[in-house]
Amino acid sequence: MTIDIKFYDIKEVAAILGVTPRTVQTYITDGKIKAMKIGNKWKVKEEDLKKYLDIR
Repeated sequence: MTIDIKFYDIKEVAAILGVTPRTVQTYITDGKIKAMKIGNKWKVKEEDLKKYLDIR
């Protein structure tokens, strides 16, 4: 059984939303977008990005 989970980095999320990477970082800090730190990089699950887009 394989579980496919798509992750986006901050730059990818910024491009999708049409904002700067710094703005995405602020959204994460403010709890608007759920993200997790993997290594030393923030990653956003596709599912969490979709949730943000639905409530926006």
